[in-house]
Amino acid sequence: MEDLEDVLSSHYNETPYDPLGHGSEADKKKFRPISLNRTQNSHVLQIRNDVPAQQAALMWICFGVPTFTPYVPFYSNATDTDPSWSETSCDYNIKDAYWMYRTLSMLTETHYSNFLQENRDYLTDAKEEQHRLIAETDKNAAELSGQELVAYLTTRNHEMVAEMRDRTMKEIGNFVKQGLQFSKLIFDMDANL
Repeated sequence: MEDLEDVLSSHYNETPYDPLGHGSEADKKKFRPISLNRTQNSHVLQIRNDVPAQQAALMWICFGVPTFTPYVPFYSNATDTDPSWSETSCDYNIKDAYWMYRTLSMLTETHYSNFLQENRDYLTDAKEEQHRLIAETDKNAAELSGQELVAYLTTRNHEMVAEMRDRTMKEIGNFVKQGLQFSKLIFDMDANL
């Protein structure tokens, strides 16, 4: 899964062809990166062979630019999706997963050199938490079957979305607060006045 995420989030990272890197302007525009600002969503379907078939299928979905936003796992054997994912406003609404992750992408790219490491740490922490939640869900789901299993997996999908929303909104808040300090319209009062 991580290998696919790396490929799908590639923008020729750390090469002369990276549009966000230090190559020449000609090199930066020579090749089209996979991960672009225009990416609306990216997804990976995973069928795991180390768990019962009823909980084996995961759909990992990424809204926003895959370079800056996480792939969020959803068990496919579920009956509902959190409304923040299934209902997206045409107008900006940060409560919609699409707009929330697009906001994170825009903030990170806009201040790339300032936010790059913090964004990488956020993505690493998110992946670790997702794998922990999946392992916990798989363990508890092994005892369930039928509609009881489907209901449990549906609930867990909602809980994983909520955990990622809390984590992402905290990251957005951090970036907004830091970004305010980058304004050119600032004035430092002389302490001697």
